[in-house]
Amino acid sequence: MNTSCSLEVPIDSLDSIDEVMQVATGVEICSDLSGEGWTPGRKLVESIVSARGDRPVELVCMVRPCIQGVTDGLDARHFQGPPEVIDRCIEAIEMAAGCGVDGVGFGLLNPDGTVDVDGCGVLVEHASKLGLFSGFLRMFDLVPCRSTALRVIGALGFRRVLTAGVRC
Repeated sequence: MNTSCSLEVPIDSLDSIDEVMQVATGVEICSDLSGEGWTPGRKLVESIVSARGDRPVELVCMVRPCIQGVTDGLDARHFQGPPEVIDRCIEAIEMAAGCGVDGVGFGLLNPDGTVDVDGCGVLVEHASKLGLFSGFLRMFDLVPCRSTALRVIGALGFRRVLTAGVRC
C-alpha cells in the first residue's frame, strides 16, 4: 500500500512562495487564480523557478492561453482547441520548458465535453519532446463520463489529473 501523500498548490504570485514550498510537493504556476487561471507570464515563471532553488518541489506551468471571447470560469466551450489555441499552447509549453519547470498542465475538450484527443495528443507529445510531463487540468470536472475520460487521458500520456471531485 502506498501511503505517501502529495500536495500541489496553485499560485499566481510570489507573495507566499517560501511558505508554500515548505509544505507543498508541487506548485502549479498560473495567472489569475480567481478566474480559474491562465498561462502565467515568463517573468513570474522564471521568478518561481529561481525561488525553488534546490528544494525538491515539482513546478508545473498552467497552459491556458487567454483568448479573446473566452471568459473565466469552468465552461466546456472555453476549453476547445482550434488551431490558433493549439499554436498558443505550444508557445506556452516552449516558454515553460525554457524557464526550467518540470511539467505543464492543460486540457482541451470537444464541444460535447469529451476530451479532445487530437489537440491534447499534439500538446502532450510536444511537452514530452521538451522533457516535460503533462497534467490534465480541472476541466476534467466538465467531462460527461469520467471513467472514459480517465482511460483517454491515460492513453494520451498525461501523468496526473486535477479535479475538485465534483461536477461543475
